Amino acid sequence: MAPESRSTQPPDAPQAAGRTLIAEGAGYTLVEVAQQALALLMLPVFFFFLTAADFGVITLSTVLTQFGTALGTLGFDFSIMRLYFTWSDEERARITAGVVSISLLWSILLAAAAHVLLTSFNRDADAYWPLTLGWWAGLILSIRGVPLSLVRVQGAIGRYALFVLGGAIMQMIVQALCVVYGMGALGYMLGYAGGAAASTAIAFVAVRGECRWRHARWRLPQEIVSYTLRVLPSVLVGRFLAVADRLVLARWVSTEALGVYGAASRFTTPVKFLTGGFKMALAPVLSRQEQAGRLDDAFAQVGRLIVLGMMFVGGCVAIGVWLIQFTPWRADAADLQRLVMLLLVAQFLAGLSAVGQLRLYYSRWPSAAAAIVSVNGVALLVGLALLVPRAGATGAAIAELAAGVLAMAALLAITVAMTRKVAPWSALSAPLLTFAPAVISAWLLQGVPQLAVFAVTLAGYAGALVLSLRRQGFMMPGAGTP
Repeated sequence: MAPESRSTQPPDAPQAAGRTLIAEGAGYTLVEVAQQALALLMLPVFFFFLTAADFGVITLSTVLTQFGTALGTLGFDFSIMRLYFTWSDEERARITAGVVSISLLWSILLAAAAHVLLTSFNRDADAYWPLTLGWWAGLILSIRGVPLSLVRVQGAIGRYALFVLGGAIMQMIVQALCVVYGMGALGYMLGYAGGAAASTAIAFVAVRGECRWRHARWRLPQEIVSYTLRVLPSVLVGRFLAVADRLVLARWVSTEALGVYGAASRFTTPVKFLTGGFKMALAPVLSRQEQAGRLDDAFAQVGRLIVLGMMFVGGCVAIGVWLIQFTPWRADAADLQRLVMLLLVAQFLAGLSAVGQLRLYYSRWPSAAAAIVSVNGVALLVGLALLVPRAGATGAAIAELAAGVLAMAALLAITVAMTRKVAPWSALSAPLLTFAPAVISAWLLQGVPQLAVFAVTLAGYAGALVLSLRRQGFMMPGAGTP
C-alpha cells in the first residue's frame, strides 16, 4: 500500500492553517467516532447479556489495559512522532525497527510479571483470564502505537482508519459472538484483545517498508531517550488519573456497583475519543508548523468545533442512556443516567483542558501544562478520598466533575498570566453551561418529558455545529482547498 502524500509545509495563510487543522481534525475525529459507534452499537447487546458484576470485572480489566498501553513502549512512540523530521529516511527506519524490537521484549517481560502478580494476589479465579486479557490488550495497543505514530505524523488518515477500524470490526464480531454465547466478561475481553491484535497486525503489514528489521538500531539515539524520559512521567500520571476513580471504587464498593459506574463511564468515552481525534490532528500539524507562528486563529476556530462536537455527542449519549430503561438493567437505569450526566460534564471540561495543555506544549512555557495536570490530579485524588467512602459511585462522579472545573480554572489563570487575556478559553467554556437543562432533567424529569429535553438539546447542538462549519467555509464548495 503506497503511503498517502501530505504536505509538510505550513499553509500560506492563517485561514489555510485553520482549514488544514479542521480538515485533518475532522478526518481523525470521523475515524474515532466510527470506532466508538461500532462499540456503542454493541452496548444494547451487553446490557441484555452482561450483568453488573460482569461489567465490574470488565472495568478492572480495562484499568489494566490503560497501564499496559502506557508501559508497553515506554513512550518511545511519542518520541518517534515528535522527532520524525529530524532523521533521514534510512535512520528513521532503523530507529523504528529498534523501538519495536525493544518494546516486544519488554512487553514479554511485563506479561510474565503480570501472570505472577495475578496468580499471587487475585482471589477471584473467574476474573483471572479477563484481567490477563486486559493487560495483554494494553501491551498490544502500546506496540501498535509505533506504526500509528508513523502514519499520524505523515498525515496518512486513510491508513490510520484502516488500522483502527479493522481492529474495531474484529473486536465487535468476536465480542458479539462470545457474549451472546454466554461467556460473560471473558468473552468481552477476548474480543477486546483479539481486536487489538488484529489491528496491530494490519498496521505492521502496512508499514513494513518503513522498518529495517535486519538493521534495527538497538542503541537508540540520546535525543529519543531524553525526550521519552521527559514525557513518560506525565503519561503515567495521566493514565493513573484516568482510572483513579475506578481504583478507589474497587476498594470501597461492590463489584456490581463498580460495574454500574463502569457502564456509565463507557457511555462517556465517545466524547473522550472525539477530543482525541482533534488532538491527533493538532499534534502532527504543530510538529510540521512549529515555527510558522500562525496558529492562534486556527486554534480559536478549531476549539469552537471541538466544544460543539463534544456537546452534540453528549446529546446523543443522553438519548442512548434514556433507552436503558427498556433493558434488563431497568432497575439501575435512573442511577446509571445520573452518573452518565455528571461524567459527561466532567469529560467536556477534561477534553477542553486537554486541548489547552497540548497548545501549551508548543508554547514558550510547555511546563505550564504540568501545572494543570497537577491541579486536576490533586483535586481528583482528594475528592475521591473524601467522597467515595461516603457516597460511592456518585461521589466518584462528583469528584471527577470538581477536578475538571479546577483544571479549567487553572488553564484560564495560566492563559491570563501568559497573554494578559482569557481568549479563547473563556469563550469556549461558556457553551458548556447550555448542557445544564439536560443534566437537571436527569433528576427532575422522567419518561417522555425527559426525552423531549434531550432531543431539543441535541437538535440545538447539531444546528450550532453546522452553522459554525458553514461560517468557516468548511461546508461550502472548495472549502477544503487552501
